Amino acid sequence: AIFFGFDIEALVGEDNRQATIPLLLLYGPAAAAFSYSWSFMFNNASFAQTTVLAFQVTFGFVATIVVLVLKLFDPDECTSCNAWAVNIQWVSRLTPSFCLGNGLRLLSLIPMKDLAPLSGEIFGNCKSIVVGYENIIEVK
Repeated sequence: AIFFGFDIEALVGEDNRQATIPLLLLYGPAAAAFSYSWSFMFNNASFAQTTVLAFQVTFGFVATIVVLVLKLFDPDECTSCNAWAVNIQWVSRLTPSFCLGNGLRLLSLIPMKDLAPLSGEIFGNCKSIVVGYENIIEVK
């Protein structure tokens, strides 16, 4: 509702809604499942909920900002920055809060790159796997 209220075109534009709405709808169940799985490490339910919530908010926000800053460096000038960003992304994808923040960050890049939200350039795709699979079948 906030995105629609402020009319953020990168997130709620005519073409971009198809990626923003599922991202927001899937965050709730993902966060609930994450919290439930981590709750078994605690004896007190309220302490578990508070700790997991604080961890998600802090870690998701910090990791999203760190990846954003590391991706700002030119990969030719700072190859280790790009490698660190990729490594932090893969580890951080275990937390739903990072996935939400990173997804919204990537969606905000759409107007700058003039891409469709589900083109595969923003969130990746499996076309190379399918092509490789077809090539393996053709070889046999």
